Amino acid sequence: MKRPPRTSTPNRHLIARRDGNPRDEAEAAEWMKAHRGRAAIKPPPTAGRAVNALIKPLAKQFSGPTRHELDAQWSEIVGPQLAQFTRPEKYQGGALVIRARGPAAALVEAQSAQILARVATYSGKKPQKLKIIQGPLNPEPKKPKARADRIVKVKAESKRALTLDETLENWRKEIERREGVRLPPTSSSD
Repeated sequence: MKRPPRTSTPNRHLIARRDGNPRDEAEAAEWMKAHRGRAAIKPPPTAGRAVNALIKPLAKQFSGPTRHELDAQWSEIVGPQLAQFTRPEKYQGGALVIRARGPAAALVEAQSAQILARVATYSGKKPQKLKIIQGPLNPEPKKPKARADRIVKVKAESKRALTLDETLENWRKEIERREGVRLPPTSSSD
């Protein structure tokens, strides 16, 4: 009788058999446990997590309260009368910047030591100095001016609705007049 060739895994043939013998199944389970591959290597953390782990402690150490945190408690920090005329702008580089309206800037300057102490009590970090900006509390955002030379106005000759060709032709003439150039005539039949 011929023997099967010897392999490095002598019980491999047991895995393929499905006769339901518990001893064979136990041997197959033991073989699989012994010949299992190496566990996968855990992938490195994402860059965001790695940077966050570095920056979060530094942010707590070197930054102060945000403007929104101060806004929420501002009337309690400076008092209700002064809160009507002031608001915190930002906390930057160890300095608390406050915007004050009109003569309230002088009052803020006079109470600066008390305000700094109250901010330290509220936020846990005392600002090194207080900067005051005098001006309106809610400055109007600058709106871009509409340029009159870029607005094309087309005059309707009659009460009836213009066709597309008439509208385009009127528009072309208005652009020619405004820009001082000649444009080729338009036609929608192209």
